[in-house]
Amino acid sequence: MRRPVGITREGTVRVVMLSLKDYARLARRDRQAIRIEDLDYETLDAILNAEPGERSKEAGRRLTDSSTG
Repeated sequence: MRRPVGITREGTVRVVMLSLKDYARLARRDRQAIRIEDLDYETLDAILNAEPGERSKEAGRRLTDSSTG
């Protein structure tokens, strides 16, 4: 399968079939939104004290350099 295939009913796409590879890629990107009130204190503390990784710091430096430039 080279691309997704839509199955229509009465002119409306009802189902889309896609390759297992594409499905796995999309499933890895799946995100879940939760409310802050639903987080435990340990998770909240970890978020509050998180430090950006080196790649994020470098991207921030590049943005700052390009805006002054």
